[in-house]
Amino acid sequence: MAHTTLFPLSPCKQAQRGMFLPSLAVAVMLAMLILGGFLSLYAERQASSMADQRAEMVGARLSALDDAVKTYATTFFTQIQRQQQVQRNGHTVPASRVRAPTTDDLYRMDLLREELASPLVYNGLSIDFSIQLNVPTSGCFIPNCNVTSLVSSTQPMVELHDQSMVDVRRASIAASVASSGRAGVALPEAPGVFVSKDGVQVAPNPYSTAGLIAITNGYDSRGFLEFDRRDGSLPRTGSINMQDDSGVRHSIRNADDVATQTVSASGRLKTGEFLEFDGPNVVEGAACLKDGLVASGAGGLILSCQSGSWKKAQGSSGGTGIQGFLAPYKGMSISCMTGGTAITRRGVSATVNDSGLVINLLNRSGSVV
Repeated sequence: MAHTTLFPLSPCKQAQRGMFLPSLAVAVMLAMLILGGFLSLYAERQASSMADQRAEMVGARLSALDDAVKTYATTFFTQIQRQQQVQRNGHTVPASRVRAPTTDDLYRMDLLREELASPLVYNGLSIDFSIQLNVPTSGCFIPNCNVTSLVSSTQPMVELHDQSMVDVRRASIAASVASSGRAGVALPEAPGVFVSKDGVQVAPNPYSTAGLIAITNGYDSRGFLEFDRRDGSLPRTGSINMQDDSGVRHSIRNADDVATQTVSASGRLKTGEFLEFDGPNVVEGAACLKDGLVASGAGGLILSCQSGSWKKAQGSSGGTGIQGFLAPYKGMSISCMTGGTAITRRGVSATVNDSGLVINLLNRSGSVV
């Protein structure tokens, strides 16, 4: 039988074998620590990215509200200055808060989508927005003053894990998304003002709360130059509607010359002087397009469209048409008397002269009455 001879390990190799397992354990621990660090860093970056996205959503909401307020301010520019109630889409904002409409008002007036009118949640806080319109009257008279607006958040943007700390970085992100120059943040060191990302003061903070964001805007006569110019240098692209939401029609007054193609009126057409036809003369007897049209003929004769042709207006003073008809009978005279006694007898005579047909009543003796 063969025998296997076992040789004992040398002391050196026994030592190496004893160190392998601890070394392996250390290596595994290091690998786990490194992997854990990478996972923690990845999770932190993901959380930071998601927080940035939420901040951008807050800024987008502020921008949408600003657009709605701009439309509100331009639509009711005069009423806001005069503090009168306004109405649109069946919803009324009373005069008492016409300068402080709510997001619900804007939604009901069809100026803001419904989902944008509700508060949003940021790091556990419900953030709504307030709207303030102001009319500085220095150097102007209402309703020819400016209308400025301030849309601001009602809750500060805070850190997720410490709501006592303002998240300045993400509040700045939100303000920058809303506007690079008109939006700002109320910083902890100066909560009384909103400051843009460039350090420019945007507007006073009426709440003096750090972490709020806001956007401001303003309108005056210069602000409308993009859409309307008083000097007439910008032509209109649509009709002028002078009927308000309640159905009341309004006038255009003190105009000089109204140069247009067609004037249509459902009521009367009035003139304080004369009605002048300065178009080409029409020819009597020629065809016309629509019965009832009136035009001037040769020599200032007024012709009207009758049965498809231009004819003299009937019944005009002076009997022009009748005179032309009676011309061949000039000098003819006809008279007749009724029967009966001398007391009751009466008569009539008709004579054609230069004036036309002259009719006279006769008495019982045959003389003109």
